[in-house]
Amino acid sequence: MPLCEKLAVFDLDGTISQTHLFSVPAHKQVMADMGYPVKTEDEIIRTYGMVQKDYLTALIGDYESEKAMTYIRRVAALENEFILTRGKPYEGTAEMLRSLRADGIKTAICSNASYRYISMVLAAYGLGDLIDFIQPVSTGLSKVDTLGILIANSGARKTVMCGDTAFDMQAAQGNGIPFVGCMYGFQPWQLEKAAYKAENMPQLCEIIKTILN
Repeated sequence: MPLCEKLAVFDLDGTISQTHLFSVPAHKQVMADMGYPVKTEDEIIRTYGMVQKDYLTALIGDYESEKAMTYIRRVAALENEFILTRGKPYEGTAEMLRSLRADGIKTAICSNASYRYISMVLAAYGLGDLIDFIQPVSTGLSKVDTLGILIANSGARKTVMCGDTAFDMQAAQGNGIPFVGCMYGFQPWQLEKAAYKAENMPQLCEIIKTILN
């Protein structure tokens, strides 16, 4: 991957993507179809940002059986379908990414999700060409670790991490880089100690530029 001077890293769910619009109905339908107790929207949203083992345990009480793997496959298939008609990025996302890149700032996604899922979301929203680097989850590694891998591979000299959960803030702290809390996302109560906070995309864009320029 090419070296870059400045890098803005984004979480995906709750930072770029309004994931609940397509993910919650997918989970609820599969839970009902497979005989699991159907969780509430809030219970499902609270698992966003967790690694697969943890969110499966929270949602269906199982993470390694064949039934759990069937659950994952069925949810993924419905998410692929529902995102095309229900999914949306947060308002102003594309404009924000274009503005950053116009200022010479490279962009990246670092998420506790698979490469397949990240690519699917970006493609559905037409954002693939506006993201320079993708760092998916890696088995046995924390988000601190995967963010470190992304920074090293990008060659970035100045980096900022943006996200809506404590996982994202911890990843930034663990790599010694600034963090911007996305208060419009799913877990704003986790971000009260964030030094920088953004309520919308235009504000996020300006904070990133201030930090990196």
